[in-house]
Amino acid sequence: MIYFVIVACAFVQSIFGIGLLAFGTPSLLLMGYPFESALCILLPASLTISLLQSISDREAGLVNIRPILLWALPFAAIGLYITLQEKLAIHLELIVAALLLFSAAIRVSQSVRTRLQQLMQRHERSALLLIGLVHGFTNMGGGLLAVYSSMRYSEKIRIRQMIVTGYIAFATMQITMLIWQRGVAAVAGNATFAGVAAVVYLICGRLFFKKITTYVYDVALSGFMSVYAGALIYKYFDFFSLFP
Repeated sequence: MIYFVIVACAFVQSIFGIGLLAFGTPSLLLMGYPFESALCILLPASLTISLLQSISDREAGLVNIRPILLWALPFAAIGLYITLQEKLAIHLELIVAALLLFSAAIRVSQSVRTRLQQLMQRHERSALLLIGLVHGFTNMGGGLLAVYSSMRYSEKIRIRQMIVTGYIAFATMQITMLIWQRGVAAVAGNATFAGVAAVVYLICGRLFFKKITTYVYDVALSGFMSVYAGALIYKYFDFFSLFP
């Protein structure tokens, strides 16, 4: 089942820039894996795909991730450190789901999108702080990062490059902290999953991404956000417990 999750989520991430953490984390939690174990399994695979995407998308040019490094990354580190030390259960699923559903809805309205872009530009630091905290506590800040990236850029390749670069920064920090707190073996033991994710990207990820137009990419990303929000709501209410 873990390999199935890795393959499916790696395929999604190969196209949209997010997937392994966004879908993989709640999937593994629903399967009974502790949050820390989910991190150790998913992060090497996610970082591998992000690095491959960054190399293949180099024609997009450089994207400015300095705000992410300054405002989101430190709060992501604080959130992860607290989670590893105190074993806190932070239930942000409904908040993130609501934001994603709203973000998916406004993508169909140009006027609303423009107003939201202006709002995010005025409160960029607060948005990045929220992204960092959500990602540090839950490992599922990718959806919010996608929203932020789509507000900064309009072309699909630059949106994905922004997401990918942000993910590289987050994953590098998270893996470093896991090694510091739990040792190298906790992460290195999951190198096989990273290899599987790389194969998925090299075989089909680049092909599908290049065939998708900017419009289709935009619509598909909105659909992905909606599905992701549904998955978070599903996890929050733990629908499995409603049935004997």
